[in-house]
Amino acid sequence: MDLAEIRKKARLQNAPQEANLQERHLPQPAPVQSESTYSDQDLNNFWDSEAGLIVSTEEEFVQSLQNYDVDPERDAVQWLTFFLNDEEYALRLSDVIELVRPRHLTELPQVPDYLLGIVSLRGVIVPVIDLGQRLHLPSCNDESQRRIVVCANGEQRIGFLVDKIAQVVKFNSEQVEPPPLLLNGQTDDFVSGVGRDQGRVMMLLDTEKIMDIEPLKPEAIRL
Repeated sequence: MDLAEIRKKARLQNAPQEANLQERHLPQPAPVQSESTYSDQDLNNFWDSEAGLIVSTEEEFVQSLQNYDVDPERDAVQWLTFFLNDEEYALRLSDVIELVRPRHLTELPQVPDYLLGIVSLRGVIVPVIDLGQRLHLPSCNDESQRRIVVCANGEQRIGFLVDKIAQVVKFNSEQVEPPPLLLNGQTDDFVSGVGRDQGRVMMLLDTEKIMDIEPLKPEAIRL
């Protein structure tokens, strides 16, 4: 008997045993569950433009990232605007703590002319400055709308007498220009920039520099 016949005989002898193994009810392994129940065709349909999605080009995507960082309100600063005579000025709203009507002031000896006196506001002594005189501007004849703008710089409180309160405006960095070079040497340090709003031009004042006055001597303060 050659080798081929031996192999054929062995297969015939093993056939019943293989059949019996196939007929046994052996536990079958559980089918592997897919993480997604979507077919490839479902996914294709999902990403299709008919699903309501707008597919951007690379250029549009880059442009959208650039526009994301452009927020005109992000660096906007609020300013309280007011008039000194016929000119409009502004102070940072964050420096303003209150507005009060003019009232009786206690005058002080040997102080600059622009320092009108002091007033007690809820127990706090507040010097009051004529802001027009501080900026060397002509005085206004109409005193009916004057207000005192009380500002804070750290623990220091100072009131600025102005001719009329206007409004609160917002300026971002693109709306603020450097101070003009034509300002005289007595006022250029007080102006931090020029703001433009709907055709109006206003000087933006540096509160800290305007509040930088010679400290009052304790003996001069008598209420």
